[in-house]
Amino acid sequence: MIILKDLAQQALLDRYCLKNYKQFETIGFDPEELIQLKEMNHRELTGLMIYCGIHVYNGVPLVVLKEDEMRMAYLVWRASRVEVKGAEVTQKVERGIKWFNYFHQAVEILTSR
Repeated sequence: MIILKDLAQQALLDRYCLKNYKQFETIGFDPEELIQLKEMNHRELTGLMIYCGIHVYNGVPLVVLKEDEMRMAYLVWRASRVEVKGAEVTQKVERGIKWFNYFHQAVEILTSR
């Protein structure tokens, strides 16, 4: 589980914090994130936006965004991260099925003789 408040705090304290987005891709969406997101105040949400690299949402700069808009921006960003991992997995599964079909055809040819 990802602790959003820790990431927000890290972005606000460290000028150059490590932005490891891989953790967002490998972990599926957890409903606990919604609860954490709802409990965050404006300062923490701003830190989270900085950590995630969200500077603009729907053409509106981060400085002007309201709390609900920040929450929605995070959810859209998070969904895009999950989608990236899903595309990678789908591609590997399709490739595996293709090779399995080749193997199956080879076995049929060898056993039909």
